Amino acid sequence: MSRIRQEQMSWTSIAKSDADGIEQFKFIDSLSINHGFSLKQVLTGFPVRPKYGIFNNQGEQLFYAFEESNLFDQVCCTNERKFTMHVVDNQSRELIRVHRERQSCSGCCCLANCENCKQHVTVESPPGHILGAVEQEFSFSGMKYVLKDANDTPMLFIMGPCCICDGTHSCGCENKYALLGTDRITEIGSIDKQYFNSVRVSTANSVAFTLNFPLNLDVRMKVVALAALFLIDIGNYSMIRLRS
Repeated sequence: MSRIRQEQMSWTSIAKSDADGIEQFKFIDSLSINHGFSLKQVLTGFPVRPKYGIFNNQGEQLFYAFEESNLFDQVCCTNERKFTMHVVDNQSRELIRVHRERQSCSGCCCLANCENCKQHVTVESPPGHILGAVEQEFSFSGMKYVLKDANDTPMLFIMGPCCICDGTHSCGCENKYALLGTDRITEIGSIDKQYFNSVRVSTANSVAFTLNFPLNLDVRMKVVALAALFLIDIGNYSMIRLRS
């Protein structure tokens, strides 16, 4: 049996952006996120493998996102794994860092009252400076998340579908996560999961998610919404992709 080797990555030598690094989000109201984007080496000094390519609505690549996690978690914990997502711009500067600790379970809306099962990530920008957080809320009717600012104040909410599926045997349920305003009713945007079998996500440049929000939304909450997308993907769909 061939032995799988996990590449050791050190992010300590990567340039960090300053506080103005995310200001480019000011001019963005839509993003397309691709899985499995192929790139041999982006950051000088060591080989890495991007997990996501992030594009604007003109098809221009703005960012790369790399997951830092160990092989055991990737294979054995899948949805529940501990991870740090590094979002890097085209100048190889780390703009955003999203972190989650390992969980006991993940992907069930009615277990969010359990601290060890509740999906949660912290968001830093620039790295080392807390920008906000995303936290799952208890629900019987679908995946719900609250997006918080640096003061832990709820700012936006996400209402997900009751049915979560993907892969070659997808049942065809809606995979829309509505982005809601402070009233929890008004839809101001969305995270849309594209079906594996409808868009052939196995190809390198197929869109896995689209993210839409108002152009005038605070750039900090745009970043937190992107972090929510990473949490939704890893927390809900990792095991499905592994089985597909």
